[in-house]
Order: sequence, then structure tokens, then C-alpha cells
Amino acid sequence: MDEVLTLIGTDLITRPNSILMGDFNIQFNEDEDPEVLGFKDMMQAIGLDQHVHFYMQNKGNTLDQIYTVFNPCPILFNVCQQQFLSDHCLIMGLVKLQKEKPKMKQIEMRDIANMDKDQFKKLLDTMLTKMDFLGTVNMLVICFEAILNSLMDIFAPIK
Repeated sequence: MDEVLTLIGTDLITRPNSILMGDFNIQFNEDEDPEVLGFKDMMQAIGLDQHVHFYMQNKGNTLDQIYTVFNPCPILFNVCQQQFLSDHCLIMGLVKLQKEKPKMKQIEMRDIANMDKDQFKKLLDTMLTKMDFLGTVNMLVICFEAILNSLMDIFAPIK
């Protein structure tokens, strides 16, 4: 199992549209087997969903697995058993390939170029001379930021 973790690494789990599939040579239908339980727990712990829930081998075993990174919007649908070409059957499923539409962002800005800079400087100077410097540096920064924001809201409101 350590080899699987090494192969998967963080690459797979940081890519939400990844699909990991293969013959893991573990009989997944043996639910009480410690190796099976450990493998399933490991895959679930790293955030992978398993999509094969049927027998894959003509002897009644499930060796092949398909995993995707857990995603509230699944990329793999309708995984089902198809015909047997050898001692294993084919697996078929649908993969969602379309991208989500980008979301619109609202941009806010201030019209600093057209503000009355002289009046702004005069009012800022007046407010700063009345500010109490007895507090901590953090408090001074918070007060200065509040004064600056309130003046900007007057002279260059957010649009």
C-alpha cells in the first residue's frame, strides 16, 4: 500500500478532475480481508471516491478499480459492467468534460484623480493633529486607517 501512496503522491489529490484506474490485484469483494479494508480506508482518507461496485472478473472477483478525487460535482457517471473480453470485463462510464462558466466579479474603485486634494489634505491634517498618540502602535494604525477610509468615502466614494 505504501507503493500506491508514493505513486499517487499529492499530484492526484490536488487535481480535482483526475481519474485513477487499474487492476490493483486485490480482491475488493472480500470485505473482511485486512488488506482490502486497509486499502479502502487509505483511498478514502486521501479523498478518493471509488466507482466500481460490481464483479469484474469471471471468477466473481473485483480487482479493477476506478477512483476520482472527491468532488461535490462528480466528473464520472454511470459506471457499469460491459462484456467480458478475457477473464475481466470492460467498464464503461461517462466523464463530464465541460468546464464551469466563469463567475462575474464586481470591481469597485475610487475616483482619486478628480477629488479635491487640497481640501482632503487640510482635513486629514486637522484630524491627525487631534488624534491621541497615547495608545499602542497597533491602535494608532487602526485609528489612522479609520480616519483615512472615512475621508476617502467623503472625497472619493467607492463606485
